[in-house]
Amino acid sequence: MALLASWRFISFHQTLALPQPVLTLYTRLYCHLCEAMLGALRALQPELGFELEAVDIDADAALVARYNEAVPVLCLGEREICRHFLDEAALRACLAAC
Repeated sequence: MALLASWRFISFHQTLALPQPVLTLYTRLYCHLCEAMLGALRALQPELGFELEAVDIDADAALVARYNEAVPVLCLGEREICRHFLDEAALRACLAAC
C-alpha cells in the first residue's frame, strides 16, 4: 500500500459536539489551480466548518491514473464536489446535505 503525502488543515472554529465533515482536495505541487482552490477553501473554512485534507496525487500511482490532469479535485468521501475550480454553490449544498 502506497503512502499518501497529505496535509490536514483544521478550522480554528471547530465544534466539539459535532464532528466536522472532512473534505479531501486532490492536488499536486506547482499547480496554480490547486493553490487557488486551496486558498479559497481555507477562506471558507471558518464560516462553513469543515476539515480539509490536501492529498498530493503524485505520491500514489493509482491517484495519478484516476485524477492526473483533472486536479484539483474536491471530494467529500467518495462524492466529487468539483474539479479545476471551486464551485462554492456545490460545496455549500454538499455540506448542507451531510
